[in-house]
Amino acid sequence: MTAAALLAPLARAALFTGLTPAQKRAIAEMAERIVFADGARIITEGDAGDAAYLIVSGQALRTSGPGLGKGPERLGPGSMIAPMAMLVDTVHGSTVIAEGPVRALAFPRAEMHRLMEEDASIAAHFADRIRDHLAHLAEELRAIYRIFDGLDETTDRGRDAGETARAAQGGHAPEGRVEADQLSSSKPASTSATSASSADRASGPSVSMTMAEPCPAASSNSPMIEVPPTV
Repeated sequence: MTAAALLAPLARAALFTGLTPAQKRAIAEMAERIVFADGARIITEGDAGDAAYLIVSGQALRTSGPGLGKGPERLGPGSMIAPMAMLVDTVHGSTVIAEGPVRALAFPRAEMHRLMEEDASIAAHFADRIRDHLAHLAEELRAIYRIFDGLDETTDRGRDAGETARAAQGGHAPEGRVEADQLSSSKPASTSATSASSADRASGPSVSMTMAEPCPAASSNSPMIEVPPTV
């Protein structure tokens, strides 16, 4: 695989947009060239990640993880797999399997950290990408909180309606409610209606900047790594 063939898919990846051609070339030369056999797992949900992958040719299937519809998601050339794993400690949230032979570039976190130590502007670029990722994650968590809050309000309304129905059958007002004739009196009655608090909320994931163990540097001339099918 020539240097031009390495740079073309890397230049199209949004994660690297904003880097200079020289910086992209340095990242491409550092990347490991890998061929995944048909059926090989590129990443596995729940496993710790220490590298990101960029598909150069071939197709892969995301078979588990958030946002999947009725079937797997197909990933083609130019797709980045586990991009945050090359920057920070990460646990994979999806499983991705090669559908036929897949040629990919792997970006080990240890080597990316080495490049960022050598070039502060690369470090600043990826720090911005991490902030963008966390901002997106925070918005997703806020959406989940709003769903839980809506469920709490629905539960409260259902409980109130049940209490009113039971009170009508029993001839007395439910606890915390005011009889209709009391509402027309000169002194307003106070109520002590309470609402249930939200269910335990999921806490947002913590991100660690722990450095990974260094691995040998790879260049565009490094031998191709063959990954056999997953048994």
